[in-house]
Amino acid sequence: MRGPGAAKSRWTENDARIIDMLIDHGPSTYAELIVDEKRARGIRERVNRFVDAGTLVWNGDRLGFPSGMQRALGIYVGNASVRLAVVDVNGDCLGSRLVDRVRYRDESFEWLLRRLRVPLRQLLEEVETKAGPVAGGGPKLSGVAMVLPTLIDPCDETRRARLAATYPPRWANASLDSDFRSELRMIDPETPLIFDVDAAADLLAEVRYGDHGRDGNMLLVKCSGEISAAFLAGRAPLRGTGPGAAGLGHVLADVHGINGSYEDLAPLAESKTKCTCGRDAGHPRPHLNQVASALAIADRVGINAKDRDDFVAYRQGLRAGLLEIQRAEELGAPMSGAETERLQHAVIDAGTAIGRALDSAVATLSPQVVVLSGYLAMAGMPFRDAVNDEIQSRDIRASRHCPEVRLSSHHDRDDRSRLGAIGAAQLSLQQSVFPVLKQQLRDRAR
Repeated sequence: MRGPGAAKSRWTENDARIIDMLIDHGPSTYAELIVDEKRARGIRERVNRFVDAGTLVWNGDRLGFPSGMQRALGIYVGNASVRLAVVDVNGDCLGSRLVDRVRYRDESFEWLLRRLRVPLRQLLEEVETKAGPVAGGGPKLSGVAMVLPTLIDPCDETRRARLAATYPPRWANASLDSDFRSELRMIDPETPLIFDVDAAADLLAEVRYGDHGRDGNMLLVKCSGEISAAFLAGRAPLRGTGPGAAGLGHVLADVHGINGSYEDLAPLAESKTKCTCGRDAGHPRPHLNQVASALAIADRVGINAKDRDDFVAYRQGLRAGLLEIQRAEELGAPMSGAETERLQHAVIDAGTAIGRALDSAVATLSPQVVVLSGYLAMAGMPFRDAVNDEIQSRDIRASRHCPEVRLSSHHDRDDRSRLGAIGAAQLSLQQSVFPVLKQQLRDRAR
């Protein structure tokens, strides 16, 4: 038989709502916590109990977790640099650091980790000086997430994450988990460590900092050197046995149609681009990466680099042209030259191919919104319209919800990699930190 104080101490539906709201949306006001006036009094009482116990704190009019409770590290590996970021349990960035002149494809995984040792140690020291040690003397980090712009296979025979396929060549069959822990020993060996593709981090950065934070179901497609995707379902990234949506760039590109009905994309069938998984150029059934990635577009319009895998050189050649396309669209002005016009045609063809590849996923998952990020998004509305028009034109439109196709809120920001690293840290919070935190709070309430 319960005593008179038992009803006040047990975990209630209001407790779960408060914690879920703070986990899903970050620090929130009373107005955001209370959606049903009938429960307003109960939620206020539970909030006061959390605050009195020091489990939650007020920062102005917003309720959140004490920033010193737990922290997570995000490592965002780009094609030419690596960005590190540490966030607190509220998702606020406590510090970040850029490690440039790092072309991950050129070196081994161990070399990359050795390049991160000093910057990571400096970042952790900076965060501890600025924000103080973790409350209760716990480990400096409660979770670490490292995201890469390529496929990852987390299910090998040792249950350790390793790189899939053979690209980059020097990373083939690298044991990411064990190599990471042996090279970066300043991180506690018991700290949960996860690997994923960069699209998953970009997705959470979009939720946190973009205009789509309240969209509960979102499909983000990253269109850069490789094409990948991530899906947000009920405010959390959807995962199977691994980051399968990362393989979007490796699906067969529908450039022919039935009996050659897709004559509009006939030039793409002659792609000279080799896929990152190893599929040769000129294959009769090309992958989407071979016809619609930034590298494929650079090859098509003749932006060359001495090194086939030097994405930095391709990027420098593409950037000016993509931004010119966006400016011309915004001003309603004609293209400045034949090269830019040729690039615009290539971008529109790529958008059409991507929209065609997305059709089945859109029909199956029924997202509220499709967000386009990555390098090609810099072309602006011409690229977005090409993807959107293809999704809208499919025959089964009457049988399904039609999502809105938008450009990423920060596709043209100079700090994209910083937001990506924060998104990676958020990924660690979602998968490693929040489940433990929620259970701790439940235990305290009993």
